[in-house]
Order: sequence, then C-alpha cells, then structure tokens
Amino acid sequence: MLLNAWGSLLKHLSIANLVKRPVRTTISVVAVAVGVVMGLVLVGMTEGSLGEVARRMQNADADLIYHAKGYDLVTDFSAPLSEREGEKLKEVFGDRIAHAVPVFVERMIWLNRGHNVFGIRPDDFGRVARGLGIVKGELFIDTTGMVVDERLAAEGNIALGDELSVRGRAFTVTGIAEAGVPVRAMVHIDALREIEDQPGRVTFFFVKSADPAKRRQLADDIVAHKTFRNREVVLLGDYYKVLAGSFKGLHQFIGAMVVVSSGISFLVILLAMYTTVVERTREIGILKAIGASKAFIMREIVVESMILCAAGVALGILLSVAAGAVLMRAFPQLTVELTVTRTLLVSVLGIIAGAVGALYPAAVAAARDPVQALMYE
Repeated sequence: MLLNAWGSLLKHLSIANLVKRPVRTTISVVAVAVGVVMGLVLVGMTEGSLGEVARRMQNADADLIYHAKGYDLVTDFSAPLSEREGEKLKEVFGDRIAHAVPVFVERMIWLNRGHNVFGIRPDDFGRVARGLGIVKGELFIDTTGMVVDERLAAEGNIALGDELSVRGRAFTVTGIAEAGVPVRAMVHIDALREIEDQPGRVTFFFVKSADPAKRRQLADDIVAHKTFRNREVVLLGDYYKVLAGSFKGLHQFIGAMVVVSSGISFLVILLAMYTTVVERTREIGILKAIGASKAFIMREIVVESMILCAAGVALGILLSVAAGAVLMRAFPQLTVELTVTRTLLVSVLGIIAGAVGALYPAAVAAARDPVQALMYE
C-alpha cells in the first residue's frame, strides 16, 4: 500500500512540476520537436527524392539498362554507344529480348534546377512510359516538340505552347504526360543528337526481356558475351542502389541528421532537468526528509523528462507531416517520405536521448543532503 502511495505521488509530482513551469515545459517540448522534425523531414526529403527518381525509372517497360562500362547513369551525359548496338543485341540473343529502346540523355536548367531530358523516338514513348499517357496535348512528332510531366508543369507553370530551352535550343511544349514517367522532359532523339552533333549515338538502352523471370540470367549472359565485354547491365529494380552509389555521402548525411536530432533532445532535456533540480532543491529536501529514497528522486526526474520527450516527439511527428505536405505543395517536384520505420526510429532515439540526458540531473538531485537542501534559499 505504501508503494502505491509513493507511485501515486511520483505521478502527481511529475505532472505538477511540468504544469507549474509552462514556459520552460513548452520550450523544452518544442525543442525536442525541432530535433524530430530535422530527423524526419530532412532525411525524408533526401531519401524521398531519390526514391521517387528510382520509381519513375522503374516505370519504364523494361527490365535492364544496357550501357558502356564505367558509365555513370546518374551524372554522365555523354553518348558512348552506337544505336546499332540495339540491333546487335537482338541479333545475338534473338527472341530472348522483346525490345531495346535507345535513349539519348541531355541536361536542361529550368527554375534554377537541373533536369534530365530523354531523347527517344516517338514510337518508343509507350515502352519508356509504360501505361502512362499524355494527359494534355499530344506527343511530339518532330524535333521541335517536347513533352513534360505533370509535376514539372505544375511547379514551373508550364502550359502547352510554352518554350523550354535545352543547351540553347528552344523546344515547344506539345504535351503534358502523367506524373510517374521516367523523366521530367522528353524530346525527339534526333534533336539531342543534333545539339551535340553526335548522329547515331546513344546514352543507354532500355532492354525488355521476353521472359521477365529470366532477366537476371539475360543480364549475366550479355556482359559475359565477348561482343559486349566493354558493356554493363543494370537491373531496373536496382536503380535506387545506383542512385545511392552516385551520392556517396548520402548515408553519412542521414546518419548525421539522426545524431543531430538525438543530440538536440539530449541537450534540451539535460539543461531543462538540471535547471529544475536547482530550482527545486528545497522540495527535494522535503521529499527526502519524509522518507523518499534516492531511487524515488531519480525516478521522478526521469519520468518528468520522459513526459517532456514523449510530448516533443508527438509534436515533432505532427509538424513533420504538416511540413512535408506544405513543402510538396509548394514544390511539386519535391518528394518527402515519412516512413513508419524511420518515424519509430527517430521517436525511440529521441526518447532514449532525453532519458539519458536526465540521468545526470537525477543523480545530482538524489545526492542532495536533506539538511542542506532544507536550508537552501
């Protein structure tokens, strides 16, 4: 019964102390929430944007990307292949290959951001944008037209008939494609070849296996064949790994954000709890004088910090969801992914960091001499 009484007192004291100091409680909760927002939104923007690019590429009606050995699919915009290699692939592997679509990649700047442009043949649009069509206007039919996706059109306020420039050459927007097509903008492949003065050249091929279940075997056979020994093949399902590999600091950045968000929780709780211990010296002395143990005093401080952290984490999650929605509305091309796994990880780390941050103030409070504490002014 005595234990129940002390437990009830512990719960009452923790909540009462937080309510008694509303300003400090609010600041502490908000500070912890800021750490959670940093951990969720910044990482969500990074992984979300890369994931969205990978998913768009995987929407192509293909299983493999065939390219030159050593070529970087993310940062390289050269055209090291001959279009005749697509015919050679089908000649060597016969009916194992359903199609090999040539793609010429170029870069354009729009709204101070770089965007990839695919040069394709109009007849190959269905193979590149599997199942996704033109929602406004029509597909380009010559080397003067361009198709952009809905997200680029929304962010850039692009309408049919507008002109966009690629390496100084103007293209007229003839159509707007559904969001989810592999790239933000597409033009006729010959237009990009003319810009670069590289007739007959290709950046890579989208290759469709006649039997998708055997696509990995097809990839292995292509690179093993002596005709294609200076070529590489990437499974389209592995494109996210290719992206992550091109941004070598990605995982370090994510780790740093998680550490920073946890560090904020730790420091905020450490400061808040240490300050409250100093302010409540006489109160602690009274508790010890009426029989409160060191363990009880420590638990009271830790429980108080856990309540602060839990409130901060909850607020941080709500703010992260709101921030993600606002960012994606303001910047339609931006993708912020708030996954359950990452949310749980950041939440647990925030609460643990807060609990650890309360240990030192709790130990200081438990070590107070009751007589000196009662004499404290």
